Amino acid sequence: MTLAVPSESDALLATPALSEYSGMMAAAREAVAGWRFSVAGTAAGEWRSAARQELSGLAGGGAVTGNLLVTGHQPDLYHPGVWVKNFIVDAVCRAENIPGLNLIVDSDLAGAVVPLPRRDGRMHVEPLRVPGARAGIPWEALPPLRPSDWQGLLDQAESAIGTLHSEEAAAALQVFRTAIFSSERVAAAGSLAGSLAWARRAYEGEPAYLELEVSRMSGSLAFRRFVSEVLLRLEDFWHAYNDSLAGYRARHRIRTRANPVPDLKQRDALWETPFWYLHEDGQRKGLFAEREGTGWTLKSRDDVFVHLDGDPTSWPERLEGLSRRIRPRALTLTMFIRLAAADLFVHGIGGARYDRVTDHIVEQFFGIAPPPYCAASITMRLPFCPEGHGESVRDLRRGLRDLRWNPQRVARGPEAARLAKTKMELIAGLDGSTQKARLTRDIRALNERMWQTLDGKAADLRARLQAAEAAEDERRVACSREYPYFLFPVERMRAALVNNL
Repeated sequence: MTLAVPSESDALLATPALSEYSGMMAAAREAVAGWRFSVAGTAAGEWRSAARQELSGLAGGGAVTGNLLVTGHQPDLYHPGVWVKNFIVDAVCRAENIPGLNLIVDSDLAGAVVPLPRRDGRMHVEPLRVPGARAGIPWEALPPLRPSDWQGLLDQAESAIGTLHSEEAAAALQVFRTAIFSSERVAAAGSLAGSLAWARRAYEGEPAYLELEVSRMSGSLAFRRFVSEVLLRLEDFWHAYNDSLAGYRARHRIRTRANPVPDLKQRDALWETPFWYLHEDGQRKGLFAEREGTGWTLKSRDDVFVHLDGDPTSWPERLEGLSRRIRPRALTLTMFIRLAAADLFVHGIGGARYDRVTDHIVEQFFGIAPPPYCAASITMRLPFCPEGHGESVRDLRRGLRDLRWNPQRVARGPEAARLAKTKMELIAGLDGSTQKARLTRDIRALNERMWQTLDGKAADLRARLQAAEAAEDERRVACSREYPYFLFPVERMRAALVNNL
């Protein structure tokens, strides 16, 4: 699977192609029929069948009888490269007449800043701060946006866009504003996650797929069974998790142990689990299990929660209250949703890379290949990205450096020729000489004498370099693909999908 950000505006990455989704989902359902493992004492097929119905019900949907296409992301004001996944799921669900699900990953830490382009004499990025977002606190634990919050956020975006004279972006922003203040779900949101997720959905025009917050998913019986199975065999899962990460780092020559995610830790009888615990103060901290006899005592920070022992089929019930605060980590989240519900999961580029680790963990721990995933992204730029690149900053810097240290290549005239000849003779004499320090000083002195004759050329190069650097900075800002989706018309995204399929 080749994963590269598309270079051209409105160019789509979809691998495999959308035309293959139906066949992949059918193959996944056939493979699931052959599963022979259990999840907390429940046969895998029975667990998955019940999970699909439970999660669909939590999302407000009906019974799932056929293929189920799933995607998900944090409820951020993200760029179109992320947003396109929602449109792909919507388009496939409508074409195939199947249900779809978007996971709102409200359990992740909130992002506080969104980039906006602005021109104040020059193009630059202005930070748009999301009201209420706080470092170290998950989306689900932050208060919803009030009308005045939305007003301030949208006014700042409108002010920035107004400096660029982009009718398309200004019109898109106005549609977004109208959608927000017309939506009952945005007005009734109970968290920052809900405010942003329902605003995005309203802007899309109420798509065909369902939405489910990870915080709600985490209270399900299906998730409690999954957590119980992992805890029941925690040492095995711990080794599969860390071994899979080590293999991924070795294959991709990654040195840092924090990439793609940190290893799980273990000290004496205390084992780190692949889950978070959301404390009452909104802090998300690691969930640990301490071995006591044949069971586990669950802990986080200084809090002790429950001791799990005995019949593992009783563990999901004993976790019922606690699981409402247990959240999956990144790899565990896609592992759960792919095993429990999805026939195909639509990732972005980053998630598709990291889920190679997930595949290996599942193969080691459950002894199966999980249902498949695919990758999708798009590059979408605002309409003021200039064409052409002008002079190369790299070439000009190289030329200026070359002018400083190899002036003989461009210096002209009899005196320059004489100095250049002397320099080359000195360089030739360096090999095997016992006077290298003196020869090096003489070479530098000759360079300096030739350099002084090139003041005009050096000044010209410096001026051209300064202009090229300014143009490159301008182009980098103007052509960024990182601007929020609400600056791009919904119709343009739909047209891009049609044109690329």
